Amino acid sequence: MNEEKRMKLYNLNNSARKIREKMVSTLTLTREGEFDRASEVLCQTRDEFDQMKRENEDVQDECFQSSLGFTEVFHNAIAQANRLYSRNCAAVKFHVYN
Repeated sequence: MNEEKRMKLYNLNNSARKIREKMVSTLTLTREGEFDRASEVLCQTRDEFDQMKRENEDVQDECFQSSLGFTEVFHNAIAQANRLYSRNCAAVKFHVYN
């Protein structure tokens, strides 16, 4: 793997990590009862994630594909927890940690 591709993958992984951090912040919003705001942030992060994925298809390798799959599952779990409209942390944890 050449140095340019390695740097692109590094930056891509950083971008994915930042998107996951935003997703995690929606759990705090959910816990505080701000379900609509959490849903809005989740939609934004999903759009950012999909765009990042499309723009960097030529750089992605098998390891990064695995990371992308994890991010998608993680997003879906957080979205499901948000749809519960519950401030009950146990219900949110159930969906996220499952």
